[in-house]
This record gives sequence, structure tokens and C-alpha cells, in this order.
Amino acid sequence: GFLIKLDAKPLKTRNGQKLIVPNELLAVAVATEWAVQGKKIAPHNMPLTVMCNGALDRPNKDVLKAEVALIMDYLATDTICIRATEPTDLVAVQNHYWDPLLEWMKNRFQVQLSCSTGITCADHPPAASNVIKKEISRLDAWSITGLSVLVESLKSLVIALAVTNRHITIDEAVDLSRLEINYQTAKWGKVEWAHDLEVSMLKSKTAAAVIFYQCSQNATIID
Repeated sequence: GFLIKLDAKPLKTRNGQKLIVPNELLAVAVATEWAVQGKKIAPHNMPLTVMCNGALDRPNKDVLKAEVALIMDYLATDTICIRATEPTDLVAVQNHYWDPLLEWMKNRFQVQLSCSTGITCADHPPAASNVIKKEISRLDAWSITGLSVLVESLKSLVIALAVTNRHITIDEAVDLSRLEINYQTAKWGKVEWAHDLEVSMLKSKTAAAVIFYQCSQNATIID
């Protein structure tokens, strides 16, 4: 691994472990975060370092199983799987942009996910959920950490899997996760600074999680 140092002293996690990352690519990215800090350290501007801390401080298998369970919990309320029934133009937009992702899931993982409407959770076939859980469970603590941040940020395991598998871009992932919000703002208008800041922050968090995941994988993933 690669040890990250600050002023020749090893950096440590919240639990006191040395900040050792699995490969040079991630080490350079984390070191860059520290290099651009001012006199006062701002953890909220250091997402890669925060995720490294999380990965190093949760190596226990039981903790990882719990993390996988939390990720899987999002599937029943996945943004992609909860559909509107009206107005008809919103339904059409959701079908146009979200259905291809369900088709990709079917081709990539051989699973057929279900959709529901309103506030009802999607009732996915147990076999489909098991396949996805098995796919996630094979990941190590580093990759699970990055995926967890992605799922939480995008409110969608489907979108998170699509972007980590490089089926869609980061910008597309954010747009797909905000599809209904974008529909509403296009129709009724938006508060410029508020919406723009929200999108910018989501893109930044998503990009950091994708970079962390890909660096952790240290391999090219194709769909």
C-alpha cells in the first residue's frame, strides 16, 4: 500500500490507523486533496480522505455485511423504480430516460426489476435482489465504501451501478437522479442560486465517489 504523510508525519484515521491506501492512483488523489488545503483543514472539501477513513475503519466482515444490507435497502425505494402516474408528460419522461437503465440491468446482471407508483415500495423478485446482493458482496471494503456514498447521494442503487460500470457518465447519473426535480423546475421555474448550488454539490460528491470506486477497483470495468 501507499502511506499518506503530512509534513513527513503519517496521517491517521479517526480510529488511529495509518492512512495507507491500496494503490498509487488513489494515493496521488488523496495527497492532492491535502495539498490544496489552506491553513485550516476543511474535511467537507476532502471527500476522498473521508472515504479512505471509512474504508480503513470498517474492515470487519460483519460491518461490511451491514453496509451491504444498507445499500440493498435502497433498492425497494430506488428512484428509478418509483414511478409517477400523472401528469402524462412526466410519466413519458420517466419511461424514456429510466426504462433503458432497467434494460441495462437486465442485460448486465440478468435481473428483471419491478416498478411501483406513488409511495409504495417496489416489490422486486427475491432472485433479482439476491443476484445484486451477491454482486455487491464480492467487493472489498474500499469499493463498498465508494458505492455506499454513491447510492446515498443519488438515492438509487441502479444509477450507482450504471455509473460505476461506466455505462453512463457522472453528469448523466446526476441528471437521471434529479429527473423529476428537473421536470418540475423546467415547468415552474427555479431559484437560480439554490438549484445551481444543489446540482454542483451533488455532481462534486458523485464524482468523488466514482473516482474513489474506480481507484479502488484499479481495473477497467466494461458493461
